[in-house]
Amino acid sequence: MQYIPGTTLREPPRDQEEKRRILASVIRVDWELLRAGVRQGDDAGRNYILRDDGAVAMVDFGVAYLLHQDRRLRTKDDMVKRWSYNYDFQSAGWLGFQEDGGEGNVAGRNEAHSCAGRAKLIVPDSLVVSV
Repeated sequence: MQYIPGTTLREPPRDQEEKRRILASVIRVDWELLRAGVRQGDDAGRNYILRDDGAVAMVDFGVAYLLHQDRRLRTKDDMVKRWSYNYDFQSAGWLGFQEDGGEGNVAGRNEAHSCAGRAKLIVPDSLVVSV
């Protein structure tokens, strides 16, 4: 166990640029764990710490589990879909919510897509699946 000085991400900062930077870091942390085969089962702001040095750490793996190789996320689009519908981050104000005629959460998808791009997610060739 380790003490991590910082604050949880229960509420986003008011500054939109800072919010996007932090959310990009959250998505990057989640991406790296998913690539390693670990799925946090409770992706809520209370389970992420904004450290004093500005980095983001995921904490509380009480409901985390290991993923089978073929259940891991493979593309940036998979990650955008995963975060577009994250209710905890939407209700806290990290992601927007706007239903659009059966298209789903357009605002959350746009913000998740933007932040996933900022997170510079690296997709190794071995994980890219052609359809």
